[in-house]
Amino acid sequence: MFIGVSWWASSYPGAEPGGGSYIAQRIFACKDEKNAVLASLFFNVAHYALRPWPWIVVALCALVLYPHGVAGPDGVIDPELGYVQTLVDHLPASLRGLMLAGFLAAYMSTIGTQLKPRRFLPHQRPLPALHPAGRERTALRHISRVMTGVVLVLAALVTR
Repeated sequence: MFIGVSWWASSYPGAEPGGGSYIAQRIFACKDEKNAVLASLFFNVAHYALRPWPWIVVALCALVLYPHGVAGPDGVIDPELGYVQTLVDHLPASLRGLMLAGFLAAYMSTIGTQLKPRRFLPHQRPLPALHPAGRERTALRHISRVMTGVVLVLAALVTR
């Protein structure tokens, strides 16, 4: 729990020292200090107080509609499936498609960020034994691709 709270408090978007890029974007776009303070305040209120409410309301409705959970594909009752079942049972087909597209976009955004090839070993020197004769750039590409594959396999194992 301590590690999770420490991570959230230090690297959650907007919680970086000085507010991070979200707050900086709003401050730099303002014409004066008063507007910068108001923009920062509006962002924090909207980001932390307004944005989560649709999820909270749906989750509370799911708790009321499915108090014991929903049977999963294997027949076992799973309380975590209530949120998705609420969407399936109570949204029209067009909005279900929009929600599915939103979930897939969020998932692909996360996976795309995690699997950027240059993310692994960006400033490391490749091992000379692997690629002698000054082919550092080629070696770095190969090592990055291998590490991307390793992370992809590990992610598949963890999320299955």
